[in-house]
Amino acid sequence: MSAAARLRAGPPAVCIVTVCRNALSGLKATVTSVRANKRENCRYILIDGASTDGSLEFLRSCADVVDVLVSEPDEGIYHAMNKGIALCGDDSWVIFMNAGDTFHGAQTVADVQAVLARDYDIVMGAVALQEEAREKLVQPDPRIKSKMPACHQSTFTRARLLREYPFDTSLRVGADFEQYLRISEAVEAGRIAFVPFPISRIAADGFSVKNERILQHDYFSAITRHRGRCSAWRWLVERKVRRAARALLRTT
Repeated sequence: MSAAARLRAGPPAVCIVTVCRNALSGLKATVTSVRANKRENCRYILIDGASTDGSLEFLRSCADVVDVLVSEPDEGIYHAMNKGIALCGDDSWVIFMNAGDTFHGAQTVADVQAVLARDYDIVMGAVALQEEAREKLVQPDPRIKSKMPACHQSTFTRARLLREYPFDTSLRVGADFEQYLRISEAVEAGRIAFVPFPISRIAADGFSVKNERILQHDYFSAITRHRGRCSAWRWLVERKVRRAARALLRTT
């Protein structure tokens, strides 16, 4: 499609997907952020795991921002994320925002859409980690091989790729990393772009941080599957050494 044709078609289609269960307080912050960011060709999809804390009632009151609402039991976070992907058009870009996560600003989606109009498959940006009253900005790093170069809250991926390479639901914490390994092996490096500005703001102590043992199991499995057992053991030893060093520094 020519540049003129793309301009006539409007900005690239974006699907923002939130999966949640009994997270009403965080959900309110995320919905408010999405409402401020919604632009032309932008849909908001909510996959609720049959919440009992008032989340469903709240979401039903947000028809001005929520385009698709599904509330039913699921088999975990990544199963719910796969369900969200199935509701996105093939020509759209997908970003996952967990309950409590927000875009970095009210213009974030519009700023990213300008980049999505180019010929990429994945677009990543920085994330702002909230640590009590402080904010730590973490830039994407394409050189990283042992984890996601950027978190999924700061990553836009073509829906057709996410459908072709769905999340492995046998992994409880590391399925996004394992999926990224498969997708990055399938697409050319030049089709993965990194924007110079932050996309999301998230809590520093998310689900993976609170479940280190499961994360180590999932990452070890993913690295073994894609890069061999030696690489997985190297990653595990290095991670344990780094965590032990950080713990020692905190006590001195």
